Amino acid sequence: MPIIPENYVHTRSTPFWDSCSIPEKLSGRYTTKPSVYGRICVMQGQITGRVFSATQPGTSEEIWVVKAGEFFVLKPENWYEMDAFSEGVYFNLDFFVDPAVVLTGSGIGQVLITREV
Repeated sequence: MPIIPENYVHTRSTPFWDSCSIPEKLSGRYTTKPSVYGRICVMQGQITGRVFSATQPGTSEEIWVVKAGEFFVLKPENWYEMDAFSEGVYFNLDFFVDPAVVLTGSGIGQVLITREV
């Protein structure tokens, strides 16, 4: 699993979602912005997903499973898809950015934590 660089700054956290409140944006393929790492944090249940090839977008490179108490790191500019959510799933996403980069936009849904970089 990729490691978020130590100098990256935690800039945003999403609300916690369950199987009834997962945003539509996460039901298909999505990507992280340049210089931004995402971290899926599963508190209850399990999420299964796929990482897609950057050079061959339709090709799945890896299947991942994140269980309660585990994390999964999303690398910048890779494509991902969450395929399955177990009953009782409860999770959120955190975002970390290179301190030299200025982010624009609001990300996915409500932003709970925002820091000037």
